[in-house]
Amino acid sequence: MNIILVTAIYSPQVGGPSVYASDVSKKLRNRGHKVEIITLSEGPEEFGVVRVGKVLPRIKYIRGLLQHINVFRVLFRRVVKMPADVIYVQTPGYMGAIVALVGKLRGIPFVLRFPGDTAWERAYASGETKKTLHEFLKFPEGGIAIRKMLAIQKYVIKSATRIVVPSIYMQKALVCYYDACVNKVHI
Repeated sequence: MNIILVTAIYSPQVGGPSVYASDVSKKLRNRGHKVEIITLSEGPEEFGVVRVGKVLPRIKYIRGLLQHINVFRVLFRRVVKMPADVIYVQTPGYMGAIVALVGKLRGIPFVLRFPGDTAWERAYASGETKKTLHEFLKFPEGGIAIRKMLAIQKYVIKSATRIVVPSIYMQKALVCYYDACVNKVHI
């Protein structure tokens, strides 16, 4: 299969998603699949890795918007030039929304890795909520940014062909609060 793996961070940047993307891509290649990684992370040239790179404006939100537009442009051009069998994305946020849109426009299925609820994590870390994940998903707290993140996650979850989660707990959260079909959420 031709697989495109989309991740915000990748080696040499340190973090769980970076390590996970590297491990998954190696295992898929060892099984004979062709894997290309599209990432925002800067780093050395590497076979099978497309580094979209940083965008220069110092204004936080404009830089982020331009980076995501750039990811969309690179991913869309890539699937037009050489169609992928599946796109694998590591986050339900903005990168997930980009993949969902490109997948819909090009008719390509995509798999979402959903390790945790980003909206709840951000609300909890910023002090906007002290609720457990289930309490938060029943009655969300936080500002407009948190509500926007929840809406984006819901769109990505609904659009995904398959979703990979780390636990039964997370599977239940997606089914109960995001109305995900239990048959497409795999532990």
